[in-house]
Amino acid sequence: MARWNPNGLPGSRARRNIRIDYVSFNWGYMGIIKISEHMHERLRSTSTALSRSINAQAEHWLRVGMLAELNPALSYGDICRMLIEAEARGGEAGPAESVEHGIEQVA
Repeated sequence: MARWNPNGLPGSRARRNIRIDYVSFNWGYMGIIKISEHMHERLRSTSTALSRSINAQAEHWLRVGMLAELNPALSYGDICRMLIEAEARGGEAGPAESVEHGIEQVA
């Protein structure tokens, strides 16, 4: 198995940088993360199929994954519903945001 080399030299697994934009308290922040070439290809194909940019698809998967870890009792459909409701309110969905799902709200 090839070892990962951050310089991307021959014999190493290639990595891609993905710029993730997110907003917190009305201030824009940007961060760069490194992902595998395989994940980048999955992002590219999925983002094309769903008419999203690669960054938007990566952010969607990050948000869904984060909410799934913070709310293990919720299904994927429940998490998507939380994101849609939060967007309608003009905010971000957070941990245990919805009491409708039988989870106590976190302050």
